[in-house]
Amino acid sequence: MSRSVRPLLGLTVRWSLVDTADDVVDELATHVAGPEHDRHTGQAGLRFAQWRAVRGAWFECVLLFADEASRQRHQEALEVGGAGTALSRVVGAPPALVEPCEVLGLAEGWDGFATPAAELD
Repeated sequence: MSRSVRPLLGLTVRWSLVDTADDVVDELATHVAGPEHDRHTGQAGLRFAQWRAVRGAWFECVLLFADEASRQRHQEALEVGGAGTALSRVVGAPPALVEPCEVLGLAEGWDGFATPAAELD
């Protein structure tokens, strides 16, 4: 018997790190571990946030939302004011990509999730 699976409502936000300072990923990591983590923890309508980077290439945030309205509000805010976000100020440019997506699965391993913010305590 098959069961119906509903994809998670994702939003990918990506900044280019090409031609940025060598230490920009370190600055982003500090900002993510503090203000970004704090801002997203407990945010209504948000299920999950993940920040990833490839030095000299890109930095991105993948967000999972509880409903389409929450995702749409976040997407519109980034499309209109993305250049003014704290992350854009660290990178020195607005997001190069703001793209809704479907996340087909998410699993937590035996050792659980760990966050840089938690490791700072």
